Amino acid sequence: MLLLKLIKINNNNIVVYNYFPEGTEDYGTIELDLVTKEFTLIKRADKYKQTMYLMHACQGLLRMLDENDFSDTRVVAWY
Repeated sequence: MLLLKLIKINNNNIVVYNYFPEGTEDYGTIELDLVTKEFTLIKRADKYKQTMYLMHACQGLLRMLDENDFSDTRVVAWY
């Protein structure tokens, strides 16, 4: 499980979110280009360096793009 928190959306079609693995205070930051759908890792979560959390954060953002819903916060869960 992770929590996505919106940092900013700018006029250049870029959205930036922090992702919080397991709901902890430790976080990473990712950027998504809404046109090309390319991701940029700005900061990796220190404690949870597993790429699994980063992958799920990216998938969550792509789902938000498909739904055209860039909420302030969003929970991403999997099993």
